[in-house]
Amino acid sequence: MEALFELVVTFVTLLVELTVQAVVFLFLLVMAAFDPGARRKLKGQWDRSIWQRVSMVSLGLVYAGVVVFVVVMWVRFSGGGAEVVEREDRKEGMRVEISGDGESGVKKGEVIEKLLDKAGRVIRRKLEDRKREGEGGAESGVE
Repeated sequence: MEALFELVVTFVTLLVELTVQAVVFLFLLVMAAFDPGARRKLKGQWDRSIWQRVSMVSLGLVYAGVVVFVVVMWVRFSGGGAEVVEREDRKEGMRVEISGDGESGVKKGEVIEKLLDKAGRVIRRKLEDRKREGEGGAESGVE
């Protein structure tokens, strides 16, 4: 559960950072469009070398992709994509029935816990076997 929480926090942090980068990129685009000094500076960088041109174009493409990604993610999180999902759900016509038997869910949970415990024991045993093999191989290599 902690790993899932860290993953969500990391994704939100990434989204916020990309949003800041996208806003900065859009600000620079507006500055380049309306400020003659910024245009002169960009023209000077463009005329410097072919590699400068390649880097400017590639960074522009990357930032444009970031802007598109950020817009799609924020629209998705704000609920703009919910209408499409609701319409498609109505088309499907799936019906979910919930049984009144709550004990079966508890039993299934117990079975899953037992399976996870058994899998954990098997993994630990395999790791211990590998450690023993590694120690045995290291001792024989020293001789």
